[in-house]
Amino acid sequence: MDSTKDLQELKGQLSALHEDFTDLKKSVADLSAKKIKDAKNGIGDEVSSVLELVEDKIAQYKEQSASLVDVINDDLKQKPLVGIAIAFGAGVLLTKLFGSNK
Repeated sequence: MDSTKDLQELKGQLSALHEDFTDLKKSVADLSAKKIKDAKNGIGDEVSSVLELVEDKIAQYKEQSASLVDVINDDLKQKPLVGIAIAFGAGVLLTKLFGSNK
C-alpha cells in the first residue's frame, strides 16, 4: 500500500512539475516577445533620430548650395566675360577628355 501511495504522490509531483514547466515556457516566450518588441522600438527610435540628423544636414547643404549659387550668379552678372571664358575652357577640356581620337 505504501508503494501505491508513493506512486500517486509521485504522479502528483510530476503533474505539478509539468505545469510549472508549461508556465515557465509561457513566461519565457512572453519575455522574449517583449524583449524583441522593445528592441524593435529602440531601433526605431535610433533610426528616427538618425533620420532627423540626416534631414538637418540636407537642409544645411541646401541652404549652403543656394547661397553659393547666388554668389556665383552675382559674380557672373558682374563679370560676364569671365563666365563665358570659364564655360569655353570647360567645353574644351570636356571635348579633349571625351572626344573621339580620329
